[in-house]
Amino acid sequence: MRGGKYSKFDGGTRVPFIVSWASHIKPQTSSALVSQVDFIASFASMLKVNLGDGAPDSLDMMDVLLGKSHVGRKEILGEGIDKSHFLRQGKWTYLQPKEGPAVNYFTDIELGTSLDPQLYNMEYDIGQRENVAQLHMDIVERMDKRIEEIKAGKYTRK
Repeated sequence: MRGGKYSKFDGGTRVPFIVSWASHIKPQTSSALVSQVDFIASFASMLKVNLGDGAPDSLDMMDVLLGKSHVGRKEILGEGIDKSHFLRQGKWTYLQPKEGPAVNYFTDIELGTSLDPQLYNMEYDIGQRENVAQLHMDIVERMDKRIEEIKAGKYTRK
């Protein structure tokens, strides 16, 4: 995958993980979007703990973690090392334009920083090599607007 730690590319944020619980989870794979912040609400749900507003960005993904569902988050907002943002919604990943170096000088890792909007179709371009932003400006505008809504709001979830 393109990028690495602190990058807006998926190589900096996508982390596969294994959930194992003998006699509760059948071996399987899932591509559902889940964030580590979702563990808070998921485990609270499992333990019947009311969080109130204690974890406002966390979503209950226990059914996904247990393999009972393959429907994860509708979106994930992330931030690169330079305080620039990216948004994953379904098959689309959008990287907001930002001025700055394209590569981290110390690690030689691509950061995803560009003055141009970047849009990638993750269904067929998991390596994020084909920027299709100019072909789908309506999606770019919608996702850019959503990032600004999230940043202006109290929570990342709708």
